[in-house]
Amino acid sequence: MKLNQMQYLSEAAAHNFNLSEVGRVVHASQSVISRQIQLLEAELGFDVLLRRGKRIVGLSSEGQAVLTIARRMIKESESLKTFAENRSKRSKPRVIVATTHFHARYTLLEPVLKFRKSHPEVYLKLTQGHPADIAQLIDSEEADLGLSMQTQHKYSDVVSLAYKSVPRIVITPPKHPLLKAGRLTLERLAAYPFIIYDESFSGGRNVLQAFRDKKLRPNIVLTAMDADVIKAYVGAGLGISVVQAPVYHAPSDPKLRALDASHLFAPLRIAVMLKAKRDLNQALIDFIETVIPGLDVAKLRPA
Repeated sequence: MKLNQMQYLSEAAAHNFNLSEVGRVVHASQSVISRQIQLLEAELGFDVLLRRGKRIVGLSSEGQAVLTIARRMIKESESLKTFAENRSKRSKPRVIVATTHFHARYTLLEPVLKFRKSHPEVYLKLTQGHPADIAQLIDSEEADLGLSMQTQHKYSDVVSLAYKSVPRIVITPPKHPLLKAGRLTLERLAAYPFIIYDESFSGGRNVLQAFRDKKLRPNIVLTAMDADVIKAYVGAGLGISVVQAPVYHAPSDPKLRALDASHLFAPLRIAVMLKAKRDLNQALIDFIETVIPGLDVAKLRPA
């Protein structure tokens, strides 16, 4: 008995024994399907299909039992393939990175492309989450490396390495009055509908704090957790926003304009996070060195 015979029988039952339709599904001719089922019947010693002349009309009583077993065999075969694929992934060198949507989309794009080109054998996984969760993923060793805004966390075994700073800009729709208003001020920004990062993100908290320090209340019309969502609503004319500079790319964002806001909002500091006292495999070392060129990873080992 062969697995393809079981597959042909299962598909035949699923398609009302229309072998022409079965052939399209399994990419085999009607004659091949019919012949394989006949070989199965010869090996079993009884008819699996009920026939009237050359027409198949259903399953024999024995055929019903064979179909049940066939479907179980197919399912077990699929489970075995899945197991083998997962085993293959686990046997490969791997790097699991916990990060936010912003860093997955913008900060890590070039390093990942460069790393994949030089390390095609490494299984690389980006796990996206809330900034508050990233240190926890590193501490529990569910991820090998974290990349997020530099913040205080409660995990003493998680080491944070300063990576780089990201300046902020104000984005507006085209022809917005701010584009002709000269140097930006918080007072001018507060006069227009404002779209802001959720306050659970440092990008949102820092912007709100800057307004509070000046005793200003921006007209917030929408909060969001995703830079691309914010860009879409700004481009649709709902309001203006403060975002990280890498988010804006003039050729790709024809419905947006950008203004420097580095004098109003401090840059966001990005940190790379690692679990202390954990061995660094070579794939992880190479990835860290790709993300932070010039870093001497050997000096990290004692930490």
